Amino acid sequence: MTKPQEGRPADRIKILLDGQEKTLFMSFGLLNELCRMYGDVHTATQVPLNADLRDVTLITLLSPRDENGMIPEGKEVRLNLLDMPLDDGDKLLSWASEHAIYFFVTALKRVVEAQKSNAALKELIEISGVKLVPEASTTSSSGTAS
Repeated sequence: MTKPQEGRPADRIKILLDGQEKTLFMSFGLLNELCRMYGDVHTATQVPLNADLRDVTLITLLSPRDENGMIPEGKEVRLNLLDMPLDDGDKLLSWASEHAIYFFVTALKRVVEAQKSNAALKELIEISGVKLVPEASTTSSSGTAS
């Protein structure tokens, strides 16, 4: 098991749901689903504040899944019937939002580092005179040089 990265939210969260303690796990698939819904870091920051985002987040996190990880049609959790303490609802929404924000920010950092690395590599190639793409030969289709 790899060591959690600094600043990354906990992979698991415990909440009280329908009078029973429930542990939720933030898998890559679940995080990917949330990030696809949010689209960007700005939207992810709005989850605790935006009613529509709260709804889709809670439905995504709390609805039952089939053997393929999909929410069966008509089986979405009914938010108006949730028996969950207010603090746990807030905690759950923040947990989901923090995971998405962490994902978007670290992905952006990786892109920036790759861009820097690519720029440095291009500069090094230009300075060294190394050619990465072989020059086109003047060989004819019959295999003889022209």
